[in-house]
Amino acid sequence: EAMATGLPIVATRVSGSSILLELPAAGLVVDVGDMKRLAAAMALLLQDEPMRTQFGKNARQAFETHFSLDSLASCILSLYAQLLAIRTLPGNP
Repeated sequence: EAMATGLPIVATRVSGSSILLELPAAGLVVDVGDMKRLAAAMALLLQDEPMRTQFGKNARQAFETHFSLDSLASCILSLYAQLLAIRTLPGNP
Protein backbone atom coordinates (compact mmCIF):
# COMPACT_ATOMS: atom_id res chain seq x y z
CA GLU A 1 0.00 0.00 0.00
CA ALA A 2 2.81 2.39 0.83
CA MET A 3 4.54 1.57 -2.44
CA ALA A 4 1.33 2.25 -4.36
CA THR A 5 1.13 5.74 -2.89
CA GLY A 6 4.81 6.47 -3.50
CA LEU A 7 5.86 6.56 0.12
CA PRO A 8 9.33 5.55 1.28
CA ILE A 9 9.22 2.55 3.58
CA VAL A 10 10.92 1.30 6.72
CA ALA A 11 10.18 -2.39 7.23
CA THR A 12 11.45 -5.42 9.07
CA ARG A 13 13.12 -8.29 7.23
CA VAL A 14 10.15 -10.70 6.95
CA SER A 15 8.32 -12.48 4.12
CA GLY A 16 10.26 -11.01 1.24
CA SER A 17 10.09 -7.39 2.32
CA SER A 18 13.81 -7.01 1.72
CA ILE A 19 13.44 -8.14 -1.90
CA LEU A 20 10.58 -5.70 -2.50
CA LEU A 21 12.40 -2.75 -0.99
CA GLU A 22 16.11 -3.23 -1.53
CA LEU A 23 16.15 -4.06 -5.24
CA PRO A 24 14.37 -0.90 -6.34
CA ALA A 25 15.85 1.07 -3.37
CA ALA A 26 12.36 1.90 -2.18
CA GLY A 27 13.01 1.81 1.53
CA LEU A 28 15.11 0.63 4.42
CA VAL A 29 14.95 -2.85 5.92
CA VAL A 30 16.02 -3.78 9.44
CA ASP A 31 16.15 -7.07 11.31
CA VAL A 32 13.11 -8.09 13.31
CA GLY A 33 13.39 -6.95 16.92
CA ASP A 34 16.21 -4.45 16.28
CA MET A 35 14.46 -1.42 17.70
CA LYS A 36 17.56 0.79 17.64
CA ARG A 37 18.06 0.26 13.90
CA LEU A 38 14.35 0.67 13.27
CA ALA A 39 14.38 4.03 15.05
CA ALA A 40 17.61 5.04 13.27
CA ALA A 41 16.13 4.13 9.86
CA MET A 42 13.02 6.21 10.56
CA ALA A 43 15.14 9.13 11.76
CA LEU A 44 17.34 8.89 8.66
CA LEU A 45 14.35 9.10 6.34
CA LEU A 46 12.88 11.98 8.32
CA GLN A 47 16.16 13.92 8.04
CA ASP A 48 17.11 13.08 4.45
CA GLU A 49 14.53 14.59 2.10
CA PRO A 50 16.35 13.63 -1.14
CA MET A 51 16.54 9.98 0.01
CA ARG A 52 12.89 10.05 1.05
CA THR A 53 11.87 11.48 -2.30
CA GLN A 54 13.94 9.01 -4.33
CA PHE A 55 12.75 6.01 -2.29
CA GLY A 56 9.14 7.17 -2.79
CA LYS A 57 9.62 7.45 -6.56
CA ASN A 58 11.30 4.05 -6.69
CA ALA A 59 8.51 2.51 -4.61
CA ARG A 60 5.83 3.86 -6.93
CA GLN A 61 7.71 2.66 -10.03
CA ALA A 62 8.17 -0.82 -8.54
CA PHE A 63 4.47 -0.95 -7.72
CA GLU A 64 3.49 0.07 -11.26
CA THR A 65 5.88 -2.47 -12.78
CA HIS A 66 5.00 -5.46 -10.60
CA PHE A 67 1.71 -4.95 -8.76
CA SER A 68 -0.59 -2.57 -10.61
CA LEU A 69 -3.87 -3.90 -11.99
CA ASP A 70 -2.53 -3.68 -15.54
CA SER A 71 0.65 -5.54 -14.62
CA LEU A 72 -1.19 -8.30 -12.79
CA ALA A 73 -3.74 -8.67 -15.60
CA SER A 74 -0.91 -8.94 -18.11
CA CYS A 75 0.75 -11.70 -16.06
CA ILE A 76 -2.52 -13.63 -15.77
CA LEU A 77 -3.20 -13.35 -19.51
CA SER A 78 0.32 -14.53 -20.25
CA LEU A 79 -0.13 -17.52 -17.94
CA TYR A 80 -3.42 -18.44 -19.64
CA ALA A 81 -1.79 -18.17 -23.07
CA GLN A 82 1.02 -20.49 -21.95
CA LEU A 83 -1.45 -23.00 -20.52
CA LEU A 84 -3.52 -22.94 -23.70
CA ALA A 85 -0.39 -23.46 -25.80
CA ILE A 86 0.51 -26.52 -23.74
CA ARG A 87 -3.04 -27.83 -23.94
CA THR A 88 -3.06 -27.62 -27.75
CA LEU A 89 0.21 -29.54 -28.23
CA PRO A 90 -0.20 -32.85 -30.08
CA GLY A 91 -0.78 -35.70 -27.64
CA ASN A 92 -2.44 -33.54 -24.95
CA PRO A 93 -6.12 -34.20 -24.30
